[in-house]
Amino acid sequence: METLVELRDAIRILGSRVVICKDFNAKSVHWGSVYTNWRGDKVEEWAAEHDLRLVNTGSVPTCVRPQGTSIVDLTWSTLDIIGGIGQWS
Repeated sequence: METLVELRDAIRILGSRVVICKDFNAKSVHWGSVYTNWRGDKVEEWAAEHDLRLVNTGSVPTCVRPQGTSIVDLTWSTLDIIGGIGQWS
């Protein structure tokens, strides 16, 4: 996924204290989806590579459409600032 490469480069430039909010269009049981798709696998690998923490909590849908709901809008942060993020919704 090209976007993950671009984000990887941005993280390397910015260093620590990073928050990333994006519609990743990726599903994973790790963030409350019913199943994990290939995009979810890639996002999980990318996040682990950069030691990012998922800010999303629970299984509240972030995308609500007539054809259904999903959790694809994700917020990630570096470990050094996740404690300062409160009441994410």
